[in-house]
Amino acid sequence: MKKLLGILVLGLLWCNTVVALDEKTKNDPQMIEYMVKRKIDFIDTKPISISEIAGWSHSCDKEDFIKYVGTVEGCIGIQKLGKIDKSKKKLVVYLHGDYKGKENNNTPKYMAGLSKIIKDQKDNINFFFIARPGHQFPGRSRSAGKYKNYEVQNKIVERVAWKKGWGLAKLVTQTIYKLKEFYQAEQLIVIGFSGGSNDIGVINGKVPGLIDVAIMGGVDAYPGGGLSGRFWIPGHFIDFIDPKTKIVLISGEKDEYVWSAHIYTKLAKKRGLNVELHIVKGDHDDRKTLITYGKDIIKEALK
Repeated sequence: MKKLLGILVLGLLWCNTVVALDEKTKNDPQMIEYMVKRKIDFIDTKPISISEIAGWSHSCDKEDFIKYVGTVEGCIGIQKLGKIDKSKKKLVVYLHGDYKGKENNNTPKYMAGLSKIIKDQKDNINFFFIARPGHQFPGRSRSAGKYKNYEVQNKIVERVAWKKGWGLAKLVTQTIYKLKEFYQAEQLIVIGFSGGSNDIGVINGKVPGLIDVAIMGGVDAYPGGGLSGRFWIPGHFIDFIDPKTKIVLISGEKDEYVWSAHIYTKLAKKRGLNVELHIVKGDHDDRKTLITYGKDIIKEALK
């Protein structure tokens, strides 16, 4: 009773402000679950079918499924890793985190070590890095999107609502769907880190069943702005995930968001989802979390 009263009091205090979580709250799945539910009406959680994506328009004169994929807002840049062949049965795509610099996003080079992780299955895996909306890979035009990656987004309400909402996630969804259809993949595996993992967490519930294996590194599933209803977060969509989707979370033991991975895992298991959490060495670092310390975890998930 005392705990319930505390929850109600906190609910009144938070109102529409951005939530700042204390350590006690970060370790309380019940509290986090309550915070998600009290603002869920601000979020369009209604799932869409995979077949619906096929009807979306697209525009991209450069679409070739090697360098570019067309979406409703234009071209999204992609970069292959290894040899691409339609006879391969698995499609793996990588979604990088947020990059705020004005130079090119060098994720394909920086994360090239992923090639060692897929080498045992290289004859059956097509692998692509996706330049998330607003980002630009070397040798590619900037990916379509309402805002460029280096423009101030997180501090401006309408911008962060687009970046961490269906505006960006829809373009990512369409890109991975079209890649899967074009290469006729039997299994779609999406690996992400930080902001890329948050995209995966949203897409898993917004388009149930699209992703077969979701590998989420350094995920921040319950940021304060999302808990306040200002933008979409993985925690909003956990009730709509297809139970057949395999979810693998990997976080560094010193990652500032590791508490979030623990909470998400507990709440996902509560719903009977196929989820596992791995805590590795290090902090919020994509290459160390996924390659240096997480390579064997990913290898196993790819089987």
